[in-house]
Amino acid sequence: MLCSMTGYGEGEYSDAQGYWKVEVRSYNHRFLDIQIRMARELSVFEDPLRQKVRCYLSRGRIEVVASREEFGGRKRRVTLNEGLLAGYREALEGLRDFLGQREPLRVQDFLAFPELFVLEEEAWDRELLWSSLEKAAEQALDGLVIMRQAEGEQLKADIVHKLKAVEGLIRTLEVRAPLLPETYRERLTARLADLVPDGVSIDPDRLAVEAAILADRCDISEELVRLNSHMNQMWGELEEGGSVGRKLDFLLQEMHREINTLGVKANDAVSTALAVEVKSLLEKVREQVQNIE
Repeated sequence: MLCSMTGYGEGEYSDAQGYWKVEVRSYNHRFLDIQIRMARELSVFEDPLRQKVRCYLSRGRIEVVASREEFGGRKRRVTLNEGLLAGYREALEGLRDFLGQREPLRVQDFLAFPELFVLEEEAWDRELLWSSLEKAAEQALDGLVIMRQAEGEQLKADIVHKLKAVEGLIRTLEVRAPLLPETYRERLTARLADLVPDGVSIDPDRLAVEAAILADRCDISEELVRLNSHMNQMWGELEEGGSVGRKLDFLLQEMHREINTLGVKANDAVSTALAVEVKSLLEKVREQVQNIE
């Protein structure tokens, strides 16, 4: 099955402490580029989440957004750094004595120093968090893959339709190929007849040699053989499915090169028109293949 490189999936999973929401978007890209966004305190899960994505996808720009919400929030408590408080108290008393003041120290005198108070949060249960995140991520990735597969099958249907049209044009070129040398011979004979004065005969042997040279130049059989070979490989890759986007793109480049050469060698209005039509179809197929994983 072919897969497109564009898609979207989301997943949610709740545990005893809270729930995860994961969204995954994918776009066209030459390679696999994974971007993950999540809260800084949860960044410890980025690497395992990235590995999970690699298990599902092999190509595309992947954007993952993972968010966590705790039920009732995480437990927090504020404690006093008594050692630091004693140091500040001693320093403030020294300052008071130095300034000759006699007012006693007040609680609000210490509120200007937030470092005296320590906010302690309940530690994450990493095993529980990863288990929940993994399930939410798998749900999102499953949805993404389903969407990519559905679009991939639509792309495949369009590609197959166009490739069958290309095959039909190649068959027509194969029928015309044996006629090209004779067409050249007739064209050469007619041109010589226009150029040679009346009463001057044309050496038939020399004409045969020139015709043979031209016939060799306009022989498109090798290009047709290679086009058919590439076409058979295209059908094989489409049948096999999987991550074949780059292979298909390479084969289309080769086919484009062969049809260019064929159009130049044929030097025949009908064959050239057929070659142009093949090129146009191949370009349209390649546009679709750019979306294949």
